[in-house]
Amino acid sequence: MPVLEFHFDVGEAEHHEVEFRFNRTWGPLRISVDDQPVVKKFEMFRWSTTERFELTVGETERHDVVIEKQRKRWVGGFFPHQCVAYVDDEEVGRYRG
Repeated sequence: MPVLEFHFDVGEAEHHEVEFRFNRTWGPLRISVDDQPVVKKFEMFRWSTTERFELTVGETERHDVVIEKQRKRWVGGFFPHQCVAYVDDEEVGRYRG
């Protein structure tokens, strides 16, 4: 199944886990923090090749999280997508799937 899925940790004293899951064939996308969904959407067709998700994680120790999802211009569902994750403007990972 063509799924792009990854997770990463955020915070030092206040620890959180950010999870990303996108099925490029059927379209559901989910971003959760500590198993609580913060973004849920269904996407079958999209004109833009880049999508950006911004969220703030933490209560006392706050961090800005950005996930950028990129795909090929044509028939993007048939090719791997790439995501780049940033925490406080610092890249924490590149994921492909």
